[in-house]
Amino acid sequence: MIKGFINNKIMFLTPGLKRAGQEKVVYELAIGFRSKGYEVEVTSFYGGPYKEALESLDIKVNLLAKTSSGTNVSKIQLLKNFINLVKTKSDFNFIFHGIGFEKLWMFCVLTNSKKPFSVFVFHNNYPFINKQKLNFKKFQLKIFLRFINKVVFIKKSMMLKVVDNGVLQANQNIKVIENGIEIPEVIESSIELDDLKSKLGFQKDDKILLQVGRFVDQKNQITSIKALELLKDEIPNLKLVLLGEGKNMAYCKDYVSEARLNDRIIFKGNVSNVKEYLNIADLFLMPSDFEGHPIALIEAMMLNVKSVVYKAPGIQDFLPKDLDCLNYVIPTTPLKMAEIIASIVLSKSPQLDIKLFTEVCEWVRQNYSQDKMVNEYINLLA
Repeated sequence: MIKGFINNKIMFLTPGLKRAGQEKVVYELAIGFRSKGYEVEVTSFYGGPYKEALESLDIKVNLLAKTSSGTNVSKIQLLKNFINLVKTKSDFNFIFHGIGFEKLWMFCVLTNSKKPFSVFVFHNNYPFINKQKLNFKKFQLKIFLRFINKVVFIKKSMMLKVVDNGVLQANQNIKVIENGIEIPEVIESSIELDDLKSKLGFQKDDKILLQVGRFVDQKNQITSIKALELLKDEIPNLKLVLLGEGKNMAYCKDYVSEARLNDRIIFKGNVSNVKEYLNIADLFLMPSDFEGHPIALIEAMMLNVKSVVYKAPGIQDFLPKDLDCLNYVIPTTPLKMAEIIASIVLSKSPQLDIKLFTEVCEWVRQNYSQDKMVNEYINLLA
């Protein structure tokens, strides 16, 4: 056992293992803890790209809602699977990332005398928390948190909102730990970058816009698409790469086809080589209405990629004001976004202070590193 720690066994739980931000954080924490000598497992209802990525590193992944043959299980079987997990892994520390396990956990706690040490991590400003009346979801979360030993928030503002809305008491075991990622390697050689561009299917002189995230209303991929449409003649070598999947993907693809932009806008789906695309990107786009914590943007800045973003909660407050070098789209329209993209790509406006930008990127690497995040979790559980 590692000195000062409850024990050296960690069970991370998250509803899915696709490409959402909180799932990336679970992946980062799992490999971070494992690198420091801890025994790590991950539990989810369903699989996804991160399941394969974790298993390739010999980190065990438990799927609760799927059989070994890949079929869905019944609700009764799901409960049995979770009860068995809690019983057989009672010597692990259970760290819940995101909602989804509330009913299962409360049933296990109420029916078992021995339960694992538990932590719940708030990754989002869940909309139902802001409602004045104590609706069912809010009530359920409030009760669930009474059966949790410690609570983590990824932003202080998120913590204050939850406390102000009466979901959590200010005197409970609360800590703010901002998300971090493994610091990626920057490719600085122009020859290597040209080779990587070619490998990914692009020409040497292509200008690459990159957006990463689920295709949901919040992420506004359609705004990026319409912005490129406005620039298709002005910047003929401009390409937009969209990484991720989701409910709005079909609509976006249909729009691109109707606008005859299939050669300019590339849908890559969920990929395992996000860092390669970030390395060849000229600009990173994040026109999100809100973010819990902008992990993809942080990763872009760690790779020295300039950004064009909405001035939205979770985006505008992750950098200190005196270091803020994000290019904000105000008003939030495709036309304004296109203007800002063009001003940077075509150097129509004074260039960003490169020295400041370099300093800010280094600040991001220091403050949002995987190692710092893991150490803060270790201190929390010590």
